[in-house]
Amino acid sequence: MPSSLTLSRRFLLAALAGLALFAANPVQAATADQFIREVGTETLKALGDRSLTTEKREGLVRNLLTNHLDMDAVGRFCLGRYSRNITPEQKKEYDALFEDYLTKVYAQLLSQYNGETLDVRDGTKAAGSET
Repeated sequence: MPSSLTLSRRFLLAALAGLALFAANPVQAATADQFIREVGTETLKALGDRSLTTEKREGLVRNLLTNHLDMDAVGRFCLGRYSRNITPEQKKEYDALFEDYLTKVYAQLLSQYNGETLDVRDGTKAAGSET
């Protein structure tokens, strides 16, 4: 049975790959595979510095999130049907708080990075039991 640290690392890498689902400009990358590779490489390179303070790590994560995600779409998706019932002022406050929340959560998760690599395979549907 995998240890909780192994599961956390798997979750971390899966979460990083999952962020690409909400890519702000996927057209910039020739393919989804290339986009995942580029964002993954950029993220892992930035996090390779073990001397990063919490504030610096949060700054890097915030930049990665805002540069590579459509934060408005992600926020709306998370609010679900409730996004239709909030005022513009509430939306503005929610957007700021949501960005802060995502930044802190991912910065904390990514602080566990310990040199793992990201293996991006061909983006076509896997055959057999491989997913």
